[in-house]
Amino acid sequence: MKGMQGLLIAGFLAVLGSLLNWLYLQSKAKNLEMVAFVGVRGDSKIKAGQPLKKSDLIAVKIPAKNVGRLQDFVYLYRDLATVIGTRATRNYEGGEFVYRSDYRTPPPSLKLKSNERLVPIPVNSKTFIPDLVDPGDSVTFVVPKPGVQTSPGGKNAPSTATQFELIGPFVVGSIGNRIGSKRVTRATRTAQVQQRVIGIVVEIDGEGLKGKINTLLNRVQSSSGQGISIIYHKRESEKRTK
Repeated sequence: MKGMQGLLIAGFLAVLGSLLNWLYLQSKAKNLEMVAFVGVRGDSKIKAGQPLKKSDLIAVKIPAKNVGRLQDFVYLYRDLATVIGTRATRNYEGGEFVYRSDYRTPPPSLKLKSNERLVPIPVNSKTFIPDLVDPGDSVTFVVPKPGVQTSPGGKNAPSTATQFELIGPFVVGSIGNRIGSKRVTRATRTAQVQQRVIGIVVEIDGEGLKGKINTLLNRVQSSSGQGISIIYHKRESEKRTK
């Protein structure tokens, strides 16, 4: 009887050992599972505007357990064919990932809500730098007050502390004819025109435009668009800068 019990216990321990060994191997296999992303080869340098070549790109493998949401932002290596031949939207150094956000195609048209309109505002071309602004950014306008001379040394010009006012912020919808990222626009070699005109997105109601846009338009009309500058706002949603 004791011999039978011993055999049963030995058999149970053998089965248990096999099960634990299987679980251990499964755990190790999961830890070793890798996901490959598109990266730039270590000795490669790619300039903005150059086509991405297969010889410049490599598979960067990362353990699946550490990937998190990276695949939402970086191209998977299995999608390499999507990347090959695309013109670089910026300069790349070896060791960088190729981000999806760098290759969003320009939107075919401006997307506005039913209660939104795009209002073009001319700004001073001497102070406005189009490359610093993308649609989706916010800006505040610096405008001369009515009846105030903006030229230095005007006969009745008040001090610089009182001759301007700030109106904003407003969300940018376009810069000239550009309604997408400047990187993508350059990569697709789209001609850019009227870059000193900023299109801002405003709301309307049953009676027309709402709020501070009316004040801004009055100031623009009285100044004929001269002397209007902007203050740049940092984009809060920007998660990565280059």
